[in-house]
Amino acid sequence: MQPFDADELLAAARARTGLSDLGTPDPNEAFRILVGAMNDQGQIAPDRRDHVKAFLIRLLANRMWMAQDIKDHPAILDQPLKTPVVILPQPRTGSTKLQRLLGASDNFQNMLWWQIYNIARRPGLPDGGAGLRRQETRDFDAWALSVVPDLVKGHMLFADEPEEEQMLNEETFWSPKLSMQLSGLGLARWLDGRDDSHVYDRLVIQLKYMQWQHYDGSRPFLLKSPLNVGKEDQLMRVFGRGFRSICPHRDPVNIVVSIAQACEYYRRMFSDVPPEKVARIFGTICLRGFSSAARRHIAWRDANPDMAVLDLAFNDINRNTHDVLERIYAFLGLELTPAIRQKVDAWERDAERNRFGRGSYTPEQFGLTKAQIHTEFEEYLDRFGAYI
Repeated sequence: MQPFDADELLAAARARTGLSDLGTPDPNEAFRILVGAMNDQGQIAPDRRDHVKAFLIRLLANRMWMAQDIKDHPAILDQPLKTPVVILPQPRTGSTKLQRLLGASDNFQNMLWWQIYNIARRPGLPDGGAGLRRQETRDFDAWALSVVPDLVKGHMLFADEPEEEQMLNEETFWSPKLSMQLSGLGLARWLDGRDDSHVYDRLVIQLKYMQWQHYDGSRPFLLKSPLNVGKEDQLMRVFGRGFRSICPHRDPVNIVVSIAQACEYYRRMFSDVPPEKVARIFGTICLRGFSSAARRHIAWRDANPDMAVLDLAFNDINRNTHDVLERIYAFLGLELTPAIRQKVDAWERDAERNRFGRGSYTPEQFGLTKAQIHTEFEEYLDRFGAYI
């Protein structure tokens, strides 16, 4: 198979935009590590090569357009951000429902998926090309579902729904998700243990840029990403100590196996390698990564007992929406009005948004056992067993 060429991809992005500056922090090293890892692993399907190229060129082009916007409008970096509300979840704990449910309330500035997928304005187009950017996102979502119908059992994407900043992180190329989705696991190995402070510095810039485009700054952003668990010190560094966290919990067996399966679904977008060839690798990565994150999270809470945290149970999020909503609004000191209840109820009734399938998988499929997972998550189970 012909290898991917990092310089060729960069040239294509420059040709598309007429620009060359990728902004700060410079993503070039991580981008080249990813491309090299993809070539080393050699698992991109021949008929998906052009899709992979388009995926990467989009990320590079958006960085270039965004960098130019910031040069042309330096006041973007002066945007004041209200302290965000942070959903701090282990994966597959009901956090996506929680984010989208709260996003329906109009109390927050949401990061909509189309605003993440194509973060940058398109020069010369009305409204920064918002309509085109939204349609490109919808086209990608439809294509992804057509090639991987099992995505309905994983993490469904909707252009006009809130999405997690893990997706924003892709354009830094400092992304464990990209390493799995694009079959470049060498990137994950390279990232392991490295200082990722610049990712959070970039997040602040991204949020200011999104606010400048779409919002008036009167409401806080609602953040959510499993990759923030264990990185709370970074959140405190860039947002201060005033942010409030909502932490959903679930049996770690379901956490690990479900996220490993979801990652496998995303990998299938671009690879035709049989799932059983990578299942054990994904299982090991998810077990080690998220159990370690859980331990760091607990250590952060012990070291910072003054930080406001609301713990929730997965089963309550899925079965007792009104009760959960009341607890969250009381925790945040917000008024839960009849109008907000109506908006949230309408979101829950929407058949399109809630057409998620149910997956069926076991730890053994990923080379793991229930006992093994519980051992790695022993401290988590001791601390949060009441919510599991």
